[in-house]
Amino acid sequence: MTNESRHPGEGAAARNVVLGSDDTSPAISKTQAIERLSNIPDEMKTYRSWVCWKYQLVFSEKPKKIPLNPSTGSFASHSDQTSWGTFEQAVDAFRDQECDGIGFVLSEADPYTFIDLDDCGDDAEAIAVRERIMATFNSYTERSPSGRGFHIIVRGNVPAGRRRGKVEVYSSQRFMTMTGDVV
Repeated sequence: MTNESRHPGEGAAARNVVLGSDDTSPAISKTQAIERLSNIPDEMKTYRSWVCWKYQLVFSEKPKKIPLNPSTGSFASHSDQTSWGTFEQAVDAFRDQECDGIGFVLSEADPYTFIDLDDCGDDAEAIAVRERIMATFNSYTERSPSGRGFHIIVRGNVPAGRRRGKVEVYSSQRFMTMTGDVV
């Protein structure tokens, strides 16, 4: 079994290009990806709950997103606040280190709930369900790093780990990737 803590792409070029986890979403430059982060709600940027992350390839599985301490580059944990940083630290680490993106750690200290719509299909039924969910919440919504899913951030709390099909809902003890690719 091979563990590789790099972007799914190869070589130096991969560090300057941001792709989806399976390289199917359109490539954008890291500069463009960083510019999109300005779309993230300002109120979220005030929390010291930010990490950066990178893909870890694991044999025969889809790549995992591993949270990293933006100050040290070492592993971050959803349960260790000392491994988190500011929004600015996470963006700087994304720009200057071999990170694939930034993320926000959900905790009891923030008012947010994260709704993750994984791998949304393009058929009429999947689009209708996705649009109904987005309209119901009418909140900040962005595309996921893969470009095939969506993240909705709302205020409120839910009991730990809610999941139904390809919809996951979390309020704490998770980190969520953030792209700023607003829908």
